Amino acid sequence: MKNNPIRSTLTSAFITSLSTLTIMTALPTGSLLDNNIPYNLQPKYYNQHDSSSNNLNNELQDTYQQCLNLKKINDISLLKENWNGYGALTFSKETILTAQNVISLLSKQPDLYPTGRDSIQMQYELPDNSYLEFEVFKDKIIYLEVPERKYVLARTNTFSKSEIHKLNSIVQNFYGENV
Repeated sequence: MKNNPIRSTLTSAFITSLSTLTIMTALPTGSLLDNNIPYNLQPKYYNQHDSSSNNLNNELQDTYQQCLNLKKINDISLLKENWNGYGALTFSKETILTAQNVISLLSKQPDLYPTGRDSIQMQYELPDNSYLEFEVFKDKIIYLEVPERKYVLARTNTFSKSEIHKLNSIVQNFYGENV
């Protein structure tokens, strides 16, 4: 995503209000409606037939999803010991901070899941079942990509925390976007 002052302002406003953000309603279209965010700032508000509003709508959806992911990471940070019923410990501040940094850098937002080993799993899936996963720990990120769920073709790598800038390129390549 390009550095956009509107996006930065919206992101700051959303992040400031994350402590009160609660999903309240699902629209008939299946999209979520959050009563704490003005309707005109929520996804699918802008005219879908106007390309300039499409770009703005996509940018707002990305920002909105990023804010929801940051809220989810905050919620994960509040999980108590044994949150999964199998003795999982609470999440370290370092893991939470690393996950927040990764989310802030990604142009496309992943699905997030806490794990029982002080890591947060971030994953993407394409219609052809190709799968991309980052498992974010306090000091490293483990990367796994499985084209069309053909595990014999799987690629994996481990990045240090200082290499998180590489993750966005991996996501863009996964979606076939020019980097």
